[in-house]
Amino acid sequence: MNTITYSSPVFQTGVGTDSVVAGVENTADGDRSSAFGVSNTASGNYGSAFGISNTASGNYGSAFGFDNTASGDRSSAFGISNTVNGDRSSSLGYLNEVYGERNSAFGYLNEVRGNKSSAFGNSYKITGEQSGAFGVGEYDGGYNYVNEGNNSYMIGNKNKIASGSDNNFILGNNIAIGSGIQNSVALGNNSTVSSSNEVSVGSATQQRKITNVADGNVSATSTDAITGKQLYRVMQTSGALGIENLRNEVNEKINDVKNEVSGIGSLSAALAGLHPIQYDPKAPAQVMAALGHYRNKKSVAVGLGYYFNDRFMMSTGIAISGERKAKTMANIGFTVKLGKGSNVIYDETPLYTIQDEVKRLTVENNKQAKENQELKERVKNLEEKLEVLLKNK
Repeated sequence: MNTITYSSPVFQTGVGTDSVVAGVENTADGDRSSAFGVSNTASGNYGSAFGISNTASGNYGSAFGFDNTASGDRSSAFGISNTVNGDRSSSLGYLNEVYGERNSAFGYLNEVRGNKSSAFGNSYKITGEQSGAFGVGEYDGGYNYVNEGNNSYMIGNKNKIASGSDNNFILGNNIAIGSGIQNSVALGNNSTVSSSNEVSVGSATQQRKITNVADGNVSATSTDAITGKQLYRVMQTSGALGIENLRNEVNEKINDVKNEVSGIGSLSAALAGLHPIQYDPKAPAQVMAALGHYRNKKSVAVGLGYYFNDRFMMSTGIAISGERKAKTMANIGFTVKLGKGSNVIYDETPLYTIQDEVKRLTVENNKQAKENQELKERVKNLEEKLEVLLKNK
């Protein structure tokens, strides 16, 4: 049987003061910098580069993975082919680009510019200040969905906010806010906003209802929304017919909402029950399962956890409800352990290996105890024989 052996990494002094390198063709030019792996460069002071072909050129910068670049001070890039060129900015995932200060990108093929902005998901671009995008856009050689507004956020898929439109908010899919619109909100798929200071929950061809609204103030100067309950009182007073149908419809909607909430509660409870156990380098993958219950709804969840190493793990899960028309809920998460850690040296020996060694030592100890007892009995027997010989002499 062939035996595979691995050599321990050799730590060497880098170019910078108190710097260290380990691996192949690594460079640590910055003071107290470190580079580990293959073809990594840590040129900034207190910088770190781990993996293959990573560059951390900013002070206190970090680059982990493959072909990542962190050139801003206190910036970080994790994953594959991420570029971070801004102070105090970060990227996690694949092919993300981050420019400007205090920006962040998580996922795949996102681009963030401006300052204090964030992108989470896939193929979104942000150029506005203090803005964000969460979801999935589209890239076909260029970004088709861009958030160009300042202090504006998009949550959903294939949304866009034009330049010159600030302080806007989108929650839904396929929503576009044009230029020159301020302080507006668009809720729901395919909703439209046509002016500033507007809240839209639909479009000219797709209207929606707003439910669970508190009673509005009724007066000559009131601008509050009026609820169905208040209209009911008016209709009762005026003797209008058909109010029973309206009440039934309202009750039906309330029951629908209750059922929806119960389903979401059971799905969430099931996902919350997925917990990975401690890191084991010989068994990095884990399978999890959990049951969830909320009121009269039940759900089951399964999940997968994978430790890439003792400092980086991924977990994902999906929950399915037990209803006739099954509903699903899913999640995915990444956990990165940051910081220098304690002075305690981490021992990667699995717990079961330690338990086996304890069992072996216990068996060996019992065997020695048995042998000692046998020796004592033999000595005692010899003493008795010697005593008999002395008496007969």
